[in-house]
Amino acid sequence: MEHFNLQNKELVTKGNIGENIISSKLKEKGYVIYEADHEVSHPIDFIAIKDDVIRAIEIKTKPARKFYPDTGLDIKHWEKYLKVNEIIPSYIFFVDEILKKIYYNSIDELKIKKGIYPLKENNIIYFALNNMKILMNLDEEQVKQIKNYTKRNYLYE
Repeated sequence: MEHFNLQNKELVTKGNIGENIISSKLKEKGYVIYEADHEVSHPIDFIAIKDDVIRAIEIKTKPARKFYPDTGLDIKHWEKYLKVNEIIPSYIFFVDEILKKIYYNSIDELKIKKGIYPLKENNIIYFALNNMKILMNLDEEQVKQIKNYTKRNYLYE
């Protein structure tokens, strides 16, 4: 049987770009990063440690929705992140090549009901953009690298 390599998938490559950007930024801020083995499925992308505080980090390299002020992810993944968060404080980062920003928040903050969010529809859970913190702006080269792997078939305005 041929060994399946997750790194051959284009979406994983796009995800790796986002992971590398965030890992580098957190290292600049003094975090020590322990990455997941990319050869196997993993519930989080890496562990970040600074000043004896440990955090689980998950990264989604995807833009916000076009017509709604939110972003989302698969509910099955969310449920896994909730379980990880029971053990270690966890954060989700979104690398958004359209807004040219990286935004994030903790699982604890994202799960708090604020207005209609978090909103569950069609096996996706959505989070309001105004409930996100900004890590950084993406530069044009980073945006270009990510867009090389973007499969969206409509333009953002």
